[in-house]
Amino acid sequence: MSWHSRAALCLLEHIDTSPPGKLQVDPLADPHALRSELRADVVATPLVRFRIDFGTRCCVGPGKIALLEAIHRTGSLSQAARDLHMSYRRAWQLASSLNASFRVTIVSMNRGGHGGGGAQVTSAGRELTRHYRTFEQHIQARAERAFRALSGKARKGSQSAGAAPIIRLSGRRATP
Repeated sequence: MSWHSRAALCLLEHIDTSPPGKLQVDPLADPHALRSELRADVVATPLVRFRIDFGTRCCVGPGKIALLEAIHRTGSLSQAARDLHMSYRRAWQLASSLNASFRVTIVSMNRGGHGGGGAQVTSAGRELTRHYRTFEQHIQARAERAFRALSGKARKGSQSAGAAPIIRLSGRRATP
């Protein structure tokens, strides 16, 4: 078993599965409900972002899930890309990588042109989205409880630089 699988299992074993309370939303109906509900709180609450690694080069995170939700909503890969402010090429790459990562089709894409095209999220894709969002709700509820004492000490509306920048190791120059 790879360390990714062990880490995911370890995380799953420690997640509180009690009802998440006020965080009950239908992510396919309103994909931004969880995020907007959390940001609307008066007290700063921690926002958890995570990625599930099923294996090497087989991962699902907030970007791919948002793309699946946008495709489900619009029925179009190009419209989903526009809604998410990403290039069509990037959206196609993400959808293609999802299909390559699983033994079942996640996104069914039809070539455009005369007579249209379109994209549909398959039942497996909808199941993936539901499981991801349910897990996200549990993690978010757990984070709110775990960091409740510190939430009151966080600056609300801070003008800080935000999250630390992501540094991709593949883009770094080798040091002599």
